[in-house]
Amino acid sequence: MIAEAFRGYVHGFEDLNKEKMFKKSRTHNRNVAKSDWRTIIGLMGYKSRVRLLNPHNSSRRCSSGMVNAPKGALYECKGCGLKIDRQLNACLNLYLQVEGLSPSLKLFVGLMKRWGGLP
Repeated sequence: MIAEAFRGYVHGFEDLNKEKMFKKSRTHNRNVAKSDWRTIIGLMGYKSRVRLLNPHNSSRRCSSGMVNAPKGALYECKGCGLKIDRQLNACLNLYLQVEGLSPSLKLFVGLMKRWGGLP
């Protein structure tokens, strides 16, 4: 249904490596092992264009360009003062990767004006 609704779009997925995601927690390891991301990517790729994205620093890099590593759910950039949900920041960075754009303050401000409603 998603491929039909967004026909002609490129769908980006993080190229995740399960082996690097295992921790000391047995429950966490089982949940990671049960996740079948490759099947979802394969099903989407059957009907639409799919691009695997490098997840490195996606939640640490500011959507406006600077890389830092703040802790917690709220991302606060020391360079530009941006305060945004950490997961939303990662989504913006992955979106920029799908579009082939590099993060910059000018691009970020332009996107926020067009999208509206985002912090």
